[in-house]
Amino acid sequence: MNREVKERIKSILSVLIFLIVTTWYWYGPREDLAYIAANTYKYSRDVEVLSKDTLNLNDDEYKFKIYNKTNQVKNYEIIVANDYFAQRKEKCKLLSNNYLKYQLKLDNVYQESRNLSSDGIIYRGQLEPNESKNFIVKIKIDKTNLLSDECFFPTIKTATYNTI
Repeated sequence: MNREVKERIKSILSVLIFLIVTTWYWYGPREDLAYIAANTYKYSRDVEVLSKDTLNLNDDEYKFKIYNKTNQVKNYEIIVANDYFAQRKEKCKLLSNNYLKYQLKLDNVYQESRNLSSDGIIYRGQLEPNESKNFIVKIKIDKTNLLSDECFFPTIKTATYNTI
Protein backbone atom coordinates (compact mmCIF):
# COMPACT_ATOMS: atom_id res chain seq x y z
CA MET A 1 0.00 0.00 0.00
CA ASN A 2 2.86 2.35 0.76
CA ARG A 3 4.29 1.79 -2.71
CA GLU A 4 0.94 2.41 -4.36
CA VAL A 5 0.58 5.77 -2.58
CA LYS A 6 4.07 6.81 -3.72
CA GLU A 7 3.24 5.91 -7.33
CA ARG A 8 0.04 7.97 -7.21
CA ILE A 9 1.89 10.93 -5.71
CA LYS A 10 4.50 10.71 -8.48
CA SER A 11 1.86 10.63 -11.19
CA ILE A 12 -0.03 13.56 -9.64
CA LEU A 13 3.22 15.56 -9.37
CA SER A 14 4.18 14.83 -12.97
CA VAL A 15 0.76 15.96 -14.23
CA LEU A 16 0.99 19.05 -12.02
CA ILE A 17 4.46 19.92 -13.36
CA PHE A 18 3.23 19.43 -16.91
CA LEU A 19 0.29 21.79 -16.30
CA ILE A 20 2.54 24.43 -14.72
CA VAL A 21 5.01 24.34 -17.61
CA THR A 22 2.31 24.52 -20.30
CA THR A 23 0.53 27.32 -18.44
CA TRP A 24 3.77 29.27 -18.15
CA TYR A 25 4.48 28.72 -21.83
CA TRP A 26 1.00 29.87 -22.83
CA TYR A 27 0.55 32.81 -20.43
CA GLY A 28 4.18 33.52 -19.54
CA PRO A 29 6.41 36.35 -20.67
CA ARG A 30 5.97 36.72 -24.42
CA GLU A 31 9.01 38.94 -24.83
CA ASP A 32 11.31 35.97 -24.27
CA LEU A 33 9.28 33.73 -26.56
CA ALA A 34 9.07 36.41 -29.26
CA TYR A 35 12.84 36.27 -29.61
CA ILE A 36 12.38 33.11 -31.67
CA ALA A 37 10.66 35.19 -34.36
CA ALA A 38 12.58 36.91 -37.13
CA ASN A 39 12.27 40.34 -35.54
CA THR A 40 11.88 41.38 -31.95
CA TYR A 41 10.67 44.86 -31.16
CA LYS A 42 9.51 47.06 -28.33
CA TYR A 43 8.02 50.50 -28.04
CA SER A 44 10.99 52.73 -27.77
CA ARG A 45 12.15 55.97 -26.28
CA ASP A 46 15.41 55.72 -28.27
CA VAL A 47 13.60 56.71 -31.46
CA GLU A 48 10.88 59.18 -30.62
CA VAL A 49 8.24 61.23 -32.38
CA LEU A 50 8.94 64.94 -31.95
CA SER A 51 5.64 66.40 -33.22
CA LYS A 52 2.82 67.46 -30.92
CA ASP A 53 0.07 68.00 -33.52
CA THR A 54 -3.23 66.15 -33.37
CA LEU A 55 -3.67 63.30 -35.81
CA ASN A 56 -7.17 63.25 -37.33
CA LEU A 57 -9.08 60.76 -39.46
CA ASN A 58 -10.29 63.31 -42.01
CA ASP A 59 -7.49 62.91 -44.58
CA ASP A 60 -5.58 65.99 -43.36
CA GLU A 61 -1.82 65.95 -43.60
CA TYR A 62 -0.07 65.15 -40.33
CA LYS A 63 3.58 66.18 -40.26
CA PHE A 64 5.92 64.58 -37.78
CA LYS A 65 9.60 64.04 -37.24
CA ILE A 66 11.29 61.05 -35.66
CA TYR A 67 14.67 61.30 -34.03
CA ASN A 68 17.27 58.71 -33.00
CA LYS A 69 18.65 60.10 -29.77
CA THR A 70 21.23 57.34 -29.26
CA ASN A 71 24.75 56.80 -30.52
CA GLN A 72 23.78 53.56 -32.26
CA VAL A 73 22.13 52.73 -35.57
CA LYS A 74 18.50 51.83 -34.85
CA ASN A 75 16.00 49.81 -36.88
CA TYR A 76 12.58 51.31 -36.29
CA GLU A 77 8.92 51.01 -37.13
CA ILE A 78 6.33 53.74 -37.28
CA ILE A 79 3.04 52.51 -35.89
CA VAL A 80 -0.43 54.04 -35.97
CA ALA A 81 -2.12 52.94 -32.76
CA ASN A 82 -5.37 53.75 -31.02
CA ASP A 83 -5.23 56.08 -28.02
CA TYR A 84 -7.07 53.81 -25.59
CA PHE A 85 -7.35 56.52 -22.93
CA ALA A 86 -9.32 58.74 -25.32
CA GLN A 87 -11.42 55.76 -26.38
CA ARG A 88 -12.26 54.90 -22.76
CA LYS A 89 -13.12 58.53 -22.08
CA GLU A 90 -15.56 58.56 -25.03
CA LYS A 91 -16.89 55.07 -24.08
CA CYS A 92 -17.06 53.85 -27.66
CA LYS A 93 -16.22 50.65 -29.52
CA LEU A 94 -12.89 50.39 -31.33
CA LEU A 95 -13.15 50.81 -35.07
CA SER A 96 -11.30 48.01 -36.85
CA ASN A 97 -8.06 48.83 -38.68
CA ASN A 98 -9.69 47.26 -41.76
CA TYR A 99 -11.68 50.48 -42.22
CA LEU A 100 -8.69 52.81 -41.99
CA LYS A 101 -6.61 53.89 -44.99
CA TYR A 102 -3.34 55.76 -44.84
CA GLN A 103 -1.01 57.42 -47.27
CA LEU A 104 2.60 58.15 -46.35
CA LYS A 105 4.74 60.84 -47.94
CA LEU A 106 8.44 60.04 -48.28
CA ASP A 107 10.97 62.18 -50.11
CA ASN A 108 8.19 64.59 -51.20
CA VAL A 109 6.30 61.78 -52.97
CA TYR A 110 3.12 60.20 -51.66
CA GLN A 111 3.02 56.41 -51.68
CA GLU A 112 -0.16 54.70 -52.82
CA SER A 113 -3.03 54.61 -50.34
CA ARG A 114 -3.13 51.41 -48.26
CA ASN A 115 -5.29 49.79 -45.62
CA LEU A 116 -3.87 49.95 -42.12
CA SER A 117 -2.69 46.48 -41.14
CA SER A 118 -3.81 44.87 -37.90
CA ASP A 119 -0.44 45.59 -36.26
CA GLY A 120 -0.62 49.26 -37.34
CA ILE A 121 2.87 49.35 -38.87
CA ILE A 122 3.06 51.92 -41.66
CA TYR A 123 6.83 52.14 -42.20
CA ARG A 124 10.09 50.38 -41.35
CA GLY A 125 13.49 51.95 -41.69
CA GLN A 126 16.87 52.60 -40.16
CA LEU A 127 18.21 55.73 -38.48
CA GLU A 128 21.85 56.59 -37.99
CA PRO A 129 22.98 57.96 -34.60
CA ASN A 130 21.38 61.35 -33.85
CA GLU A 131 19.62 61.35 -37.24
CA SER A 132 16.08 62.61 -37.76
CA LYS A 133 13.59 62.13 -40.61
CA ASN A 134 10.45 64.03 -41.56
CA PHE A 135 7.24 62.25 -42.51
CA ILE A 136 3.77 63.23 -43.60
CA VAL A 137 0.81 60.87 -43.27
CA LYS A 138 -2.87 61.11 -44.17
CA ILE A 139 -5.39 58.79 -42.52
CA LYS A 140 -9.05 58.46 -43.36
CA ILE A 141 -11.98 56.20 -42.55
CA ASP A 142 -12.94 53.98 -45.46
CA LYS A 143 -16.37 52.92 -44.23
CA THR A 144 -19.61 54.25 -45.62
CA ASN A 145 -21.90 53.49 -42.69
CA LEU A 146 -19.91 54.26 -39.55
CA LEU A 147 -21.84 53.37 -36.42
CA SER A 148 -22.27 56.15 -33.88
CA ASP A 149 -20.55 54.16 -31.13
CA GLU A 150 -17.41 53.30 -33.18
CA CYS A 151 -14.26 55.36 -32.82
CA PHE A 152 -10.52 55.35 -33.38
CA PHE A 153 -8.19 57.96 -31.89
CA PRO A 154 -4.98 57.62 -33.91
CA THR A 155 -1.59 58.26 -32.37
CA ILE A 156 1.87 57.77 -33.85
CA LYS A 157 4.31 55.54 -31.97
CA THR A 158 7.73 54.19 -32.76
CA ALA A 159 9.25 50.83 -31.96
CA THR A 160 12.81 49.66 -32.34
CA TYR A 161 13.61 46.12 -33.36
CA ASN A 162 16.61 43.88 -33.80
CA THR A 163 17.08 41.58 -36.74
CA ILE A 164 18.42 38.16 -36.00
